[in-house]
Amino acid sequence: MEIDNEELLKRTYALAKENNKLIKKMRRGAWFGFFFKVLIFVGVPIWGYFTFLQPIIDQIISVASNLPGVPNGVPGEINLLEVLKTIAYPYTLGSGAQN
Repeated sequence: MEIDNEELLKRTYALAKENNKLIKKMRRGAWFGFFFKVLIFVGVPIWGYFTFLQPIIDQIISVASNLPGVPNGVPGEINLLEVLKTIAYPYTLGSGAQN
């Protein structure tokens, strides 16, 4: 009886060691999977923006800043409201153009 219990204990210990190795491999795989997902879904779009879109956007802004119909170039965050007011209300009520 003693020998059977001791053999059973050794088998259980061996199974536990094998189980721990497998769990460590699974955790490592999950970590690498998470890392590559972050790299693909966050890193690639940021890289694509700086590689492809930023030069195009810079060209568009430089061309739009030289347009004759846009006062002071492309509106920024500060003067956007003023530009919208001049577009929406070209004639104010105090300008003397009354019907």
